[in-house]
Amino acid sequence: MPGPQSPGDAQARMQSEAASVALYNGSGRDGLAESTAEMLRQAGMQIAQVSLAGQAYATTTLVDHSGNPATLRYLAEALGLGSEPRVILDYNPSATASVEVFLGNDWAQRAP
Repeated sequence: MPGPQSPGDAQARMQSEAASVALYNGSGRDGLAESTAEMLRQAGMQIAQVSLAGQAYATTTLVDHSGNPATLRYLAEALGLGSEPRVILDYNPSATASVEVFLGNDWAQRAP
């Protein structure tokens, strides 16, 4: 199985990690988490949960609970988060998803 630095495209590396992803809409734009989940599912991402965030987010925030660098890179590219996305590393093997994505107003303004 390829590691995070293995050759191959970003989508293939993300799929090889098989990380579960939870999406939370913190933007205030209705349906944003659902439409983003569908976009990511079509790329082969495992979406475990789609819900509203408990607070508003100006900036989309990625929280990695179990070490998924390829998934983080893929999400940052797919969501147009730039070269230095807001990432929080919070090791928690009992989290409901490997990676949590709190969608912010930045993504709401760019999302299709």
